[in-house]
Amino acid sequence: MDKKSDSLERFYLRLFKQVVIFIMSLALIATLGALGYAAKLYFQSPKEPEPAKTAPATGVDVDSFLKTLEEKKPEEAPKTDDQKPEEAKPVEPKKTDKYLTEARQIAGCWRNFNKAIGKPEPTKTLEEQTTEFRQTLERIADAANKNRGQAYATDSSKFACVISTNEKIKTYGKSNSEKDVFVNGLNFHIRAWDDLKAKEAQFNQQEEKRVAKERADEEQRVAIEKAQSMMFLTIAGVAFGLMMVLALYLIFSAIESNLRNLSHSLSEIKERANRESFSDLQPTIEPTL
Repeated sequence: MDKKSDSLERFYLRLFKQVVIFIMSLALIATLGALGYAAKLYFQSPKEPEPAKTAPATGVDVDSFLKTLEEKKPEEAPKTDDQKPEEAKPVEPKKTDKYLTEARQIAGCWRNFNKAIGKPEPTKTLEEQTTEFRQTLERIADAANKNRGQAYATDSSKFACVISTNEKIKTYGKSNSEKDVFVNGLNFHIRAWDDLKAKEAQFNQQEEKRVAKERADEEQRVAIEKAQSMMFLTIAGVAFGLMMVLALYLIFSAIESNLRNLSHSLSEIKERANRESFSDLQPTIEPTL
C-alpha cells in the first residue's frame, strides 16, 4: 500500500473514531438522564389535593322574607310534625333552660313588634310566652328528621329581632293586621333555614366528591408514571449497552492501530537491515596510479 492510500485510511479512521466518541458521549448523557428521570417518576408520591372546603355558615336573610311580603301576602306555613301549634295539646313546661335565652329574645321582640304596629297587649305574661317559644324552639330545633340544633335556635332569635326592627315589615304589619306577620316570619325562617342547610350540605358533598376524585386521579397518574419509569430505565440500559459496545470497538481499534504501527516499524527495520547488508556486499575498487 502506498503512502497516499495509507494516509487517507488513517484520516478516515481518525474521523470515524471521533464520530464514535461523540456517539458514546450522547449515549452516556442519555444513560444518566434516563436513569435520573426514571428515578424521579418511580419515587414520586401522589400530591394531596386541596382540602375540601366547607360552606360558610350563614343565616337567613330578612330581605328574602321582605321580598315575599312585597310579592304576595304571606301564607300560613303548612303544619308539619315539627310545626304543630302549641294550643292543640297542652304541654307541661319542661324544667330545662335549653333554648331559654333564644326564646326570651323572640318573646320580647314579638311583644315589641306588636306594640309598634298597634296591636293590643297580649293576655299572657312575658314568662308564659317565653315558655311557649322555648318549647316550640326545642320541638323544631331537635326534630329527629331535621336535627337543626342550637344553630337554628340562635339564628331564629336573631331573625325575629331583625323583623321587629325592620320599618318596611312594620308598615306591612300595620296594613295587614289580620295576619300575624311576625309568626309568618318565623315560619318563613324555618323553610329558608332548611333550604339553606340543604344547599350547604350539597356544597359539602360536592367538595368531598371533588377531593376523592382528585385524589384518585392523582394516584392513577402516579401509577402510570411509575410504569413509564420502567421504559426510561430500559432506555438507560440500551444507551449504556451501546456505549459499552462502542468502547469495545475503540479498544480493538486501538489494538489494531498499534499492531499496524508495529508492523510498519518492523517492515522499516527489515528494509533498513536489508539495505545495509546489500551495501556490505558491494566490491571496493581501489584507484591505480
